[in-house]
Amino acid sequence: MAETLHDVGARCVVCGKGGAKKTDKSGDQYRTWYTHGSTHFIGMDVHDVGFGRMLAERKSKLKPLLMDQKFIAGIGNVYSDEILFEAGLKWERQSDSLSQQEVRRLYRAISETLQGAVKYRGSSLADEGYVDLFGKPGEYQDHHQVYGREGESCNRCRRPIHRARYSNRSTFYCDACQV
Repeated sequence: MAETLHDVGARCVVCGKGGAKKTDKSGDQYRTWYTHGSTHFIGMDVHDVGFGRMLAERKSKLKPLLMDQKFIAGIGNVYSDEILFEAGLKWERQSDSLSQQEVRRLYRAISETLQGAVKYRGSSLADEGYVDLFGKPGEYQDHHQVYGREGESCNRCRRPIHRARYSNRSTFYCDACQV
């Protein structure tokens, strides 16, 4: 993998932070990221085995790892639950315990969840604290599979959605669909 460093002082298009923009080539795909300490998921190559290495090196529970802004920027409590449900993985799984197939599912779930959130302008919850650039509430909360749905039926298996507490935060999951 050839890596180049260019555009020192460039601004990250995802978060606006300054830093050095780096690009590497893996096969026919290019991956770009910024050296300000965070990895932005949008734009990473789906065949990049580096993502699996990143997971294995951290040896952490999946949910807090996904929410770690130094690991992947932009994923919070709501989207971490949705990503883990989509990937079929429990929040308490260790990142270094995933098979290659589970890594691919997690990668795809991150990408699809973030793209869906962007498409529907984010999630505005009951407090309506989030509004988009035009002052309108987001609509992604209408597409949540698990977050905020404790006791409701899972859309996949029809079993109830569970809620757990971890680090003073609610975690929503389906005990049957997530392993």
